[in-house]
Amino acid sequence: CRILPVWLKMPSPLMMNFLVSIMRRDWTPPADIDAERSLISTLCQPGNEVTAFDLFSHLVEQDFTVPAHRALYRAAMGVLDRNGELNSLELKAECDKQGSLVTVNGYTGIVEVLQGDEVGNPAYLAEVIQTKRKHRQLILMGEKLMHRCIAEEGHPDDVIAEFSAGLADVASRNSRRSSIPLSEIVIEAQHGHP
Repeated sequence: CRILPVWLKMPSPLMMNFLVSIMRRDWTPPADIDAERSLISTLCQPGNEVTAFDLFSHLVEQDFTVPAHRALYRAAMGVLDRNGELNSLELKAECDKQGSLVTVNGYTGIVEVLQGDEVGNPAYLAEVIQTKRKHRQLILMGEKLMHRCIAEEGHPDDVIAEFSAGLADVASRNSRRSSIPLSEIVIEAQHGHP
């Protein structure tokens, strides 16, 4: 029988509600599906390739929560990487090439997403969905931290260093082209390299 920390043996009602909520996942992860759809709709209109490349290059696939939106993001990046024109037919061809046509519900699904609301300031929407992704990452890190601390896994200084590096990664990862794997950051943090 494992000896539990004193604070866990007799947790307060507030702590119990928090722990039960975390364990059950009685909450919805932060997301803005309408912002995702409007961003894709706005950037994937013919003639918006320069703006699309600029904004999509600063996003990562995990910024999108809907599988179809993730697939369209990947398809748009594929079209842009080969200097193609963003339109429904090019996106369909790229989704087909990437094997994600079913995920986006075929050509009809692509057209449906592209008929979403267009906005005048897509950079704002990109910032919104990035912020939501960062909140999701922080929640997951918090869960992992809580579980590690409850189980008393690892020395506290090592856990702090690891999660500090993870926080730095969340704070700095704003571009799919310049992201650094978390494992590299943890190794650098442990060895004191810049």
